[in-house]
Amino acid sequence: MLFRSLDPRTQNMELSLVYVGAKGAGKRSNLVQMAAIYGPMAGPMLDVSDADSEESGSFLQIKLGKISGFRTEAACATLSTEALERGEGPAMLSRADALVLVIDSRPENLGENKRMLKALASALDSLRTSLGEIPTLYQWNHQDAPGALSPRELAEELDPQRAPGVVGLARDGAGVWETHIEAVKAALASVWLRASQPSAGQRGREKVRA
Repeated sequence: MLFRSLDPRTQNMELSLVYVGAKGAGKRSNLVQMAAIYGPMAGPMLDVSDADSEESGSFLQIKLGKISGFRTEAACATLSTEALERGEGPAMLSRADALVLVIDSRPENLGENKRMLKALASALDSLRTSLGEIPTLYQWNHQDAPGALSPRELAEELDPQRAPGVVGLARDGAGVWETHIEAVKAALASVWLRASQPSAGQRGREKVRA
C-alpha cells in the first residue's frame, strides 16, 4: 500500500513521503541511499520503468518500527516535473503527508527547478490547496558541484516562504538521512493533527470529490 493510513484498531500507521524534483536533481538517489541505510527494514525498490532513468517513478517502503504505539511504515515515492506536467501528480499529492523538494543547486539548472515548482503549484491548485498547506522540506542538492548556488541564494529564488532546508549530496549519501528524519517528523505532526481534527486535514480533498 503506497499511501498513508492511520488505523487505531490495528495500531498501524503509514506515512507518505513524496520526493519531488527536476530531472537529475537526485530524487531516486535519496531512495537508493535510504534502502542501503535501512537494509532489511526496507522493501525492494520499485521503478515503474527503466531503473537507470531519473524520470522513472520510484517507490520504497520502509519499516520504521513502533511510534507512539503504532507500527509505522514510510512509503517513499518520487515525482518528476514531467509526471506533474502529464497530470500524474494530484493522485499522489492528495495523499502526501510531507513533501521533499529536491533542488538541483547547479546554476544552469535553476530554470528547471522553477519549472518543477510551477508544475507542482499547478497540480496542487487542481486539488484546491497550495504548497504552504502540506509540510514541506527543501533539500539543496549537488552542493559540491562547481559554482553551485548556496542554499541562501536558492531560497531567495525558489522558497519565498522559507521552508526548512537540508544541504544534500544525494549520490554520496550526505544529507539523505537528515532529510528523511525531518520529513518523517513533519509527516507525523501532520498525521496527528489530522487525526485530532479530521475536517481540517482534508486540504480541499472533500471539495474535489464533490
